[in-house]
Amino acid sequence: MPDKTGVIDEGVAMSRTLTICLGAHNRVMCYMGTPDRPLSKPNVIDYSKNGLRATILKQRRKIKASTGKDIIILVKPSDHSIYDNLVNAIDEMNIASINRYAIVAITSKDVALLKQQNVY
Repeated sequence: MPDKTGVIDEGVAMSRTLTICLGAHNRVMCYMGTPDRPLSKPNVIDYSKNGLRATILKQRRKIKASTGKDIIILVKPSDHSIYDNLVNAIDEMNIASINRYAIVAITSKDVALLKQQNVY
């Protein structure tokens, strides 16, 4: 059996997972890993090509170079994001040719991180 160390519950490697939390005021919080064990400091950005798109492309290149595998993105809309935010996030995934992403429920730990970053 494969080693479960460094794997999210669903069997997704944390080192390949970018979490995108959609917050209030058209802001996005991104980090690598999980809220329990983030592999990078949460970063607050916007939906522009220099914000979300640049972050997705940078992380995709970084993961491909270090593992040879594709990035996996988890999109977590919050109660304070709007429908257009989700559409914009999916558009950025398509523009960046991301094939592995999922829209999942936001956790209380993600909400706490959004509050710490003043985007909830």
